[in-house]
Amino acid sequence: MNRRNKSNMNTNLPKTEQGIVLEILAKTFDLPPEKIPGDARIKEDLGADSLTVIEITMALEEHFHATIADERLEEVKTVEELCEALAETLFPDARPR
Repeated sequence: MNRRNKSNMNTNLPKTEQGIVLEILAKTFDLPPEKIPGDARIKEDLGADSLTVIEITMALEEHFHATIADERLEEVKTVEELCEALAETLFPDARPR
């Protein structure tokens, strides 16, 4: 896993919300948030199975009071892509980078 830290994520999700995503992932995988790089693959690198992905999604949706479209979630492979999917849900008018 590349050790790129959260401040280097190329996403429209603000840093505060990125931190919340990383905290949820850290709790799920029992890792320090700073050890979860944006390019970490959720299944392959972090070891999530399909149930874990559902749990992460539910935790994010509950925290942010939003629903990420299933079609969009199917495209998510990395932490950065998860942040971007959340950004698209929370801030639909934001321009992609």
